[in-house]
Amino acid sequence: MYFKDKDSNINIKIDQVEKIFNDLRSRLVFMNKEIDNIGNDSFLKNIDVENENIKNTPKTLIENCSNENCGCHMNNCDNLYDTNHNLKHIICDQNKLETDDLTKKKLDTLYVFIDELSMKLKQLESEIVEKNQEIVNLKEENENNDLQHKYVIESFKSENNKYLEEIKIKNENYMKELNEMKNLLKNKENEIQIKQQKILDLQENKSVLELKLKNLEKMEEKIEIFKMKERKLIEEIIDLKGAIRVFCRIRPKFYKNTDSKNYEIEYSDDKITIKEKIESSYNNFNIKTHNFLFDKVFGPECDQLQVYDEISFLIRSILDGYKVCIFAYGQTGSGKTYTMDGIEDNPGIIPRSVSEIFEVSKELSKNNWKFEYIISFVEIYNENIVDLLANNTKKCDIRHENDETYITNCTYKVIETLEDFTRHFKKALENRTTGVTFVNERSSRSHSIFTLKINLCNSVTNQKRQGILNLIDLAGSERLSESKCEKIRLVETQNINKSLACLGNVINSLIKKDSHIAFRDSKLTYLLKNNFLGKSRTIMIVNVSPDWMHLNETICSLRFSSNVKQCRLGKATSNVHKNV
Repeated sequence: MYFKDKDSNINIKIDQVEKIFNDLRSRLVFMNKEIDNIGNDSFLKNIDVENENIKNTPKTLIENCSNENCGCHMNNCDNLYDTNHNLKHIICDQNKLETDDLTKKKLDTLYVFIDELSMKLKQLESEIVEKNQEIVNLKEENENNDLQHKYVIESFKSENNKYLEEIKIKNENYMKELNEMKNLLKNKENEIQIKQQKILDLQENKSVLELKLKNLEKMEEKIEIFKMKERKLIEEIIDLKGAIRVFCRIRPKFYKNTDSKNYEIEYSDDKITIKEKIESSYNNFNIKTHNFLFDKVFGPECDQLQVYDEISFLIRSILDGYKVCIFAYGQTGSGKTYTMDGIEDNPGIIPRSVSEIFEVSKELSKNNWKFEYIISFVEIYNENIVDLLANNTKKCDIRHENDETYITNCTYKVIETLEDFTRHFKKALENRTTGVTFVNERSSRSHSIFTLKINLCNSVTNQKRQGILNLIDLAGSERLSESKCEKIRLVETQNINKSLACLGNVINSLIKKDSHIAFRDSKLTYLLKNNFLGKSRTIMIVNVSPDWMHLNETICSLRFSSNVKQCRLGKATSNVHKNV
């Protein structure tokens, strides 16, 4: 494309030269007409010949430029120059013959014209030389471009071949991977078929299992109904006997490294067996076995909910107008307070009881029942009654009137929501007396008594009921030799042990059916008087420790609870149809 542009420029220059010679020819024609009158025929013929040569010169030049690619333009220009020079001499010779001034002027004009023509020819010659040089340069450039083009093409071919080789290798790898994927896909399809078959088999098994599960659920419902009936029958029998139900809860071990080779504790749902090794003569050991029967035994693995579920039926009976009393007994550190109070994220019997009473009350309210909840919380500390819901220190006394027990100067709080109870309950726990002993770093130094009284009234039938729930956390029994108490703690321990001893005496009197029972010997027994006279349903939960260092106290607690189980209080009655 570049060389085509160069050739077109040369053609334009040639056209310009042709135009100049055409102009020269026209002038010569004009001058010939002027000279016709000047010279002879031979002169004119010579002029005509030279003129004809001048006319033919541009055509010849153009043809040479076109055909020979401007190779001999220089020689033609030289010839043209010589021709013009000769013409000039001829004209000069002719000038001598001129006689007319007018003719001389015309010849001068012709000379001037010829000089101009010579100048133009010289310019044309130089331009032709330049163009020839440009052509040479372009040829060299073209050759260089051809070489470079060939190099680029060769490089491209080399890279292209290399790229094609890489593509070929990649394609082979892709085909290999594709075949592997096809094989893997076949394997997966086979696995899917196997799994689908397994799913079908599992679905069939599921249907069979679901049917069995439904049957089991029906059986469980029947078993639950049977258990409920059995429990009711047991309750009726116990109520008829008037016996105190006794449960036992075994605390988890505090000391995992405690040597237990000298004793062994075995337990079932209603029995605890302690096998104690007693050293005899000649390094021999005798095994002494202690057996204790209970209404229910909770092992160390049992949680708070399991314990509560076992007594929940008795808690709900206060909505039927019964009095219920549950108290925890055992040595200090055996888990009594944990069983009754619990902790915030694992509540005990007291908070769980109030929560369930509120839930059941919501259901009963649909049957036109209205409720009034009244709570109190006191402790017996050194044989003095302390109101845990009050900030004052007024003296409180126990009063019994018409089979009812109340405490003078005691705070009775009416609650409407579970939040109300929680607020008062936390305050009471903060006010309760605790202390550090050798056996327990946070020992309860008093007996705590929580009371919930519920007044029910049916707006349609006008039936009225009153239920009372007493939940008691007894202070821990301790041997003075083991507790190592001094001063205040010594007095506390003496009063605790005295009140617990009075409780044991009352139990023994009830078992023997003595005509006189010493309820007034302690504030604790006097407060529980109506509960022991056959007016309430009573449960005792004895808490024991499995640690070797507490074995003696554990056996004493189990013996005491066994005596309590023999006590007959008489059938409990519900407080119904009574205006309260």
